[in-house]
Amino acid sequence: IGKKVERKAKRLTPVDHGVLRNSITTELIIRRGPVARIGTKVKYALAVHNGTGIYGPKGVPITPKRGKVLVFTSRKTNQLVFARSVKGMKGTPYLRNALIAVVGAM
Repeated sequence: IGKKVERKAKRLTPVDHGVLRNSITTELIIRRGPVARIGTKVKYALAVHNGTGIYGPKGVPITPKRGKVLVFTSRKTNQLVFARSVKGMKGTPYLRNALIAVVGAM
């Protein structure tokens, strides 16, 4: 079941360069019975799963920690963008959705 959830999670993971998708693994742990731990050690995985900014757990826009504006390169126009704040990104709960798809709603 753990490997099925891992495969489904990999299919549901959003892909930019494939690092997150390729890092998802399953580990078998023996406690009172066998338990599968499916996850990743990629630092940004939780942000992709849960969302950021207004879409994330805190529900507030992303603002600069130092300075007055955020500076980044737009993926759409490939130009520098200067912004006082950004909304963030919606989460893609690939692990939760994979678990529900394989095991069923809990």
